[in-house]
Amino acid sequence: MTDSPNKLTSQAMAKHLAHEHGRSPFADNLKEIVYGGLDGIITTFAVVSGFSGAALLGNSGNGEVYAITLVLLFGLANLLADGVSMGLGDFLSTRSEQARWNRERAVEVHEIEHNPEQEYEETIHLLEDSGLSPEDAKTVADIYRRYPGLWADWMMRHELEMEDMSEATPARDGMVTFLSFLVFGVIPLLPYLAFWGRDVSANMLFIMASTATVAALLALGFARSVVTREARVRAMGEVFGVGLIAALIAFGVGVWLG
Repeated sequence: MTDSPNKLTSQAMAKHLAHEHGRSPFADNLKEIVYGGLDGIITTFAVVSGFSGAALLGNSGNGEVYAITLVLLFGLANLLADGVSMGLGDFLSTRSEQARWNRERAVEVHEIEHNPEQEYEETIHLLEDSGLSPEDAKTVADIYRRYPGLWADWMMRHELEMEDMSEATPARDGMVTFLSFLVFGVIPLLPYLAFWGRDVSANMLFIMASTATVAALLALGFARSVVTREARVRAMGEVFGVGLIAALIAFGVGVWLG
């Protein structure tokens, strides 16, 4: 028996998801990229603006060289330490969610196998609550009853309200968060790395770092808009707005402590 010529194949479905819905590894890890990137930019700029705000602006001579050196030392140390911390944190949190999902699904499968009537009644109740008529709810429940695995997944989503974690990738998610943190987080430090040891004032370096930070925030917002296909101005504005608030707070704290 051959498949119908109109039957949608797995390859065709994957092509449809990629073309119509923008499904890609980049899109699948958008949360980690935005989360890691934004945190990296703000965390690093907090170091830069903190030192600059704490009476480092306007100084000259050895004090200014010392200030620039401190920005680099603390900025790079913070970048690596926080990047590793965020990557491992994302890995462990996703791993924990996956473990909880697996445990709860095992319980659901056990209930379907050993107490199917109660699960059947619960399914009808949930379907009716979602808007189906009693007759249609019973029809759908009868269908799910013939497919225990699919039934368990449906109950996980609609009874326990848990997202499917069966295909979660904790290691990949953690690595993406870490790399995004490093790639975007190093941007505010680029002027200090490029002009360290040269005759450039701390004031000028801070201005260049601020400009680089703005560019990084806008680039991150632009990348988000490409994946989500939302309005470009809105996506870039949201990321920039959140980053600007955090940056101003960091600079203000530096001024206050100075």
